[in-house]
Amino acid sequence: MGRPFNIHLVKPGKATDLVGAVINRDPPPASDDQPVVAAVDLEARPAAKAEQGPVPPPQPPASPTPTPDGPAPASGPEHASATSGQDASKVGSGRRQPAISTMRDAWRRSRTGILVIFLLTAFINILKLTLPLYIFQILDRVIASRSIDTLVLLTAMAAFAFLMATLAEMLRRMMLLHWSMWIKTQFGKILFAGSFSGSKERLPSKSIDDLNEVSQFASGSGLTAWLDAMWAPAFLVLVFMIHPLLALIVLGGMLSMLLLGALNEIVTRPLRSAARQAKQKSEGLLAAAEANRETVAGLNVASRLAARWDASDSKQASESSASRLAGLSIGESMRFVEGIQRIACYAVGVWLAIEGSMTAGGVIAGAVLGRLGTSSVRKAMGNWRQLTVAWRAHQRISEKLKSLSEPRVAIRDRGRPLALNIERITHSYNPRQSPVISELELSIMPGEVLAVIGPSGSGKSTLARLIAGTLEPTAGRVLLGELDVSRFTTEERQRLIGYMQQDTRMLPGTIAENISALGDADPQEIVEAAKRAGIHDVIMRLPKGYETQLSGQSFPLSGGEIRRLGLARALFGQPHMVILDEPEANLDEALVAHMMEALSICRASGSVLVITSQSPDFASIADKLVVLDGCGGAEQFDSSQHLVPDWYRDALMSKSPVRSSTLGDITTG
Repeated sequence: MGRPFNIHLVKPGKATDLVGAVINRDPPPASDDQPVVAAVDLEARPAAKAEQGPVPPPQPPASPTPTPDGPAPASGPEHASATSGQDASKVGSGRRQPAISTMRDAWRRSRTGILVIFLLTAFINILKLTLPLYIFQILDRVIASRSIDTLVLLTAMAAFAFLMATLAEMLRRMMLLHWSMWIKTQFGKILFAGSFSGSKERLPSKSIDDLNEVSQFASGSGLTAWLDAMWAPAFLVLVFMIHPLLALIVLGGMLSMLLLGALNEIVTRPLRSAARQAKQKSEGLLAAAEANRETVAGLNVASRLAARWDASDSKQASESSASRLAGLSIGESMRFVEGIQRIACYAVGVWLAIEGSMTAGGVIAGAVLGRLGTSSVRKAMGNWRQLTVAWRAHQRISEKLKSLSEPRVAIRDRGRPLALNIERITHSYNPRQSPVISELELSIMPGEVLAVIGPSGSGKSTLARLIAGTLEPTAGRVLLGELDVSRFTTEERQRLIGYMQQDTRMLPGTIAENISALGDADPQEIVEAAKRAGIHDVIMRLPKGYETQLSGQSFPLSGGEIRRLGLARALFGQPHMVILDEPEANLDEALVAHMMEALSICRASGSVLVITSQSPDFASIADKLVVLDGCGGAEQFDSSQHLVPDWYRDALMSKSPVRSSTLGDITTG
């Protein structure tokens, strides 16, 4: 199912081998579920070579293979990319197919199979001539000759032709079904994972919906209808060869189908749009009610919320009914036109036969050929909406894959410390508004702590996301170890950066899997991270310990415990940079003190620490301090100054007098 759509000879013996022999030509690439990325560790090269065994004799360098988007990168140490042990074992053992990362690559890999589809379509439509030819022969030849042998022979030939057409149609459907499954297998993981990169990406559900639209169109009746409609002009030409007047009638029927199909799209499009909006509103109200059951019950607003839902649902039902009624009316009009065309063909054909211009067999053959051509156009226009939806989805997928196929190179030397350098970053969510962060520039060395403080809404979480690489700045760069964090591969970012979001959420899985970010990890490392975050004892008191499932709405942990679990996830693997977005939320003073001890261990190991907070507690341990004013501006202080602005000191002291002693420690200078 994961093979590309081309020709390849396979071993017989399985039910899918017939389709595979026709469709697949090339073996699947070693890894097609990730964008084209390269993460190289300069010190890891000797070990990788040792694992591969004896070094083969040197071969002359091969010329780079061009790709759809340009020439392939040259081979060499500076362009080497780290691969898994399985992929590395395949290098040099045979011809390796290039990874498919764009729709252009998929079309190129599938071109042989697509050619087979077109040949099968031609074969099927040619065999559609069986019935008119059979009718023509038995009416004009068999009846005149009164030959039973000829009748039996023609009947057997017609039955055999119908059998071949049926088998060809089955093979075409199987190939298209195989192709649709290959499309989903090839791009599903890439689109899902790629939906979380960058700041303006679509939700994973939207990308997967687009992929499903393309896959369903390829495997359904929509694509075959349009493939058969391409042969409508050929049937029109055959009718013209029988008699031009019949061809004129058939042409009028085809044009009527095109006009009615376009009218159907024009009339039903606004109705479908209104129904879709009403459905989204109705589903949104249902989702909000389910997510806030206690609030709805506590405020006694269930009846009011139900009234709003009923209004949206009624509007959606009304618009959907109007759209369906319009579609059914136009669809029946198309069938009416097709019936009138058949009657006209028979009537005009009989008139021409009376005049001596045609035979009885020619009349019936012309009418049948005209029906075949018009019927194919009607079916195609009936699937016009499916074609447009699939085409728009294909365009969005192509743009998405093109953006993900840009090579990301992260080459670093483990022997060098990883300092954090922020180079004049500016970020704005709306170009018409003032930036949240404006031309911020600073440098944090390994083992240093950066504290970012400021009032609510000042941009602390935005700065944390920019530093973590989950949000790309409007201008400027964020460098970790002289490398732009936006150029890190997923594996490099997971290993180098630990990030605790302000709104900490757990993923479906066990506690151990959540701490290790759903990866395979040493249980001792998981326990060590949990101990640093002060959550180990809590986990061990659960019936299943680290194997406790975190899914659905039933979490066996409180809000503060979830925060500590998020801290354990950020500290897991001893990352080179730890980013904590307001980590003191929902934690008491004892837990905050325990967190300080864990951060001191990270600091001693050489990790860069970035902490955002509304509290001055973390400023007391910071080497660098950034105070955001909420208008894009930022004031910077270091450990030699120990100063914060008077307006921020006064605001904190007025809100929290208990913290005045701590604040005084960091504001005296």
